[in-house]
Amino acid sequence: CITPVFLFIVENEDVGCFSKPFDSRNFELIQKLNRILGLVQLYFEEQIIPATSLVSPSCCRKMYELKNNFFEACLRYINKLLKLEINAISVQLGNIAQKFVKKSDYKPKPDDLSALNSSTHFCNAAKDFLKTCAKVIQQYLPSHNASKVLNRVIKIFFEQLIELMKKITFNDVGALVFLNDINAYSEMLVDFGPECQAELSAYFNFLRELSNVLMVKPENLRSVLQEGSLNLIDIRLFYPFIALRSDFKISKIDSLFPEMSNATSTSGINTNGLF
Repeated sequence: CITPVFLFIVENEDVGCFSKPFDSRNFELIQKLNRILGLVQLYFEEQIIPATSLVSPSCCRKMYELKNNFFEACLRYINKLLKLEINAISVQLGNIAQKFVKKSDYKPKPDDLSALNSSTHFCNAAKDFLKTCAKVIQQYLPSHNASKVLNRVIKIFFEQLIELMKKITFNDVGALVFLNDINAYSEMLVDFGPECQAELSAYFNFLRELSNVLMVKPENLRSVLQEGSLNLIDIRLFYPFIALRSDFKISKIDSLFPEMSNATSTSGINTNGLF
């Protein structure tokens, strides 16, 4: 069932991100191995156990032990492949960001009406790649396992979006562009199945609320931070995000939140506590 070639490939990690950014053949390999395990389990229950039961109880226990060891070894290799492929997806998303993200996307001119009704090139490229990943994962993995893998993939992407935000300054129109991207990501979840959509939508709902921090009038910032899911988080943790506004210094926004600026400078509070 596990050939020497397969063992060699997995042991040397010559899969996934070590050969290609994302390789659907590895998921096909997992599917085939799962099918083999199902056949082995069926044969064991219908043929091996009745035969060993006739020999002796100790013989039967030994066969159970051998079977369990075999299954555990197979599952270890499957999990290893899955981890490599999830890492490969993360690497590829990072490559897409490096290629397509432009800081100017989130600081368009105020009269650039086209920016108000479109998503960024990065959003479209990331969305297409994630849809491809979802299709492959759903095709080759059992539905329950597929949901777990897709949840992990979107959580990684969510964390990458947060890190991306920290490197960009947003003007009013740029905040709307970012909101367009978030809405596009939310719509993308339809392709992930209803189970995933219900659980993963919380990530993008949070980003949607966070985008309001970038676009409302300075005097309304505090009230925004006291609404929805943002109200559940220590207000001091939002200071780095508020500082991403292009009008942060001009509008003297830090003076509206003395508790945040003082706390940040004295205690080194960062955004890690958000997630």
